Amino acid sequence: NTIKVLEAPKRKTEIMKIGNETKIEIKKIIKKVEEGPVLETSIHLTKAGYLITSDKEIEDISLPRVGDEIIQTEKAFTNSRVILFLPDGKIGTLKANDFKDSIFLPIQFDQNPILGMLVEHSNDEVIIGFDNGKLSRIAINNFIINRKITENGYATESKANFIKALKVGETIKLKAISGNKEKVISPNDILLKMARQTKGNMILKPKDGQITTFEII
Repeated sequence: NTIKVLEAPKRKTEIMKIGNETKIEIKKIIKKVEEGPVLETSIHLTKAGYLITSDKEIEDISLPRVGDEIIQTEKAFTNSRVILFLPDGKIGTLKANDFKDSIFLPIQFDQNPILGMLVEHSNDEVIIGFDNGKLSRIAINNFIINRKITENGYATESKANFIKALKVGETIKLKAISGNKEKVISPNDILLKMARQTKGNMILKPKDGQITTFEII
C-alpha cells in the first residue's frame, strides 16, 4: 500500500502582531465597554455619612436613616472620581460608578465624619481653610489616588474647617473670621501649589484659644 502525504492547507489569514501601545488602547476600549456609557448624575452626601447617586429631586430621595439629611450635592458623571476629605489628614477616593443609582453606600471610615466631598473635574482647584488661619490652594489632580483610603492626604498642622473645589477661572470671595476680626480675600491671590501637604498662606491669625473660620460671600 502507498501512503499518501497530504499537505496542510495554507492559512488564509495572517497573524497580526501588535505593539504595547495598541494593547493598552484595546484594554481601555474593553474597560469602557465593561463600565457602560458615561451618564450625567448627581451625588449626594448625607449627614450620617451616606453617598447617594440619584437623578431625582432632593425632596423625592428616600434616605436610609430616619432623621438623616442631605448636606451636599454635586453634579457628576458616572465615571467621575469622588474625593472624601476625612479628619486627621485622610482622604478617601472612589468612582461614582462604584455605586449604582438609588443604592446607598455607607461611608464609615473608622467612624469618622466626612469634612467635605469633592467631585473631580478637569483642572479644578481645591481650597482648604484651617483653624490656624491659613488657606491653601492645590490642583485637584494631586488628590486623585488609586487607593480607597490615603493617609497624609492633606496638611495636618492645623485642623481643616473649610474645603471647596473651584473651576479654573472661577472667582469667589472668602471671608476669614476670628473673634471680632474679619478679612476678605480671593483664593486666586494665593499661589497654586502641586503638593497635597501644602500648609497654606496665613490669612488671619487667631488669638490664643480661638480659631479662624472661612465662608463664601
